Amino acid sequence: MPREQPNISWPDGPHPAGPPPPDFPAASAAESQLAQRRAFGANLRALRKEVGVSQERLAQLANMDRAYVGHVENGRRNISLHAMWQLAAALRVSPALFFRQPSGAEEGQ
Repeated sequence: MPREQPNISWPDGPHPAGPPPPDFPAASAAESQLAQRRAFGANLRALRKEVGVSQERLAQLANMDRAYVGHVENGRRNISLHAMWQLAAALRVSPALFFRQPSGAEEGQ
């Protein structure tokens, strides 16, 4: 059952971006953060596979622990901005690619 959108009033009237679309799911903060971490992780995994490196090799290149990379890919760790830049540099990609909308195939892996 969809939840109702919170009624947030801005000092100068309605939200500048307008109301959310009718099919926009309302989520708790925890659900939203988990979804964001999972989407980030799915993008990281897809980029890593596109580049053709293992989690272990990526961890070496980014000076991280392999388990940490695995936890980030699975959405179990909240990554820092610094760590995001390390991973992007190791993969030689733009950090913006971590925030693209994942496809259904990548999301489910």
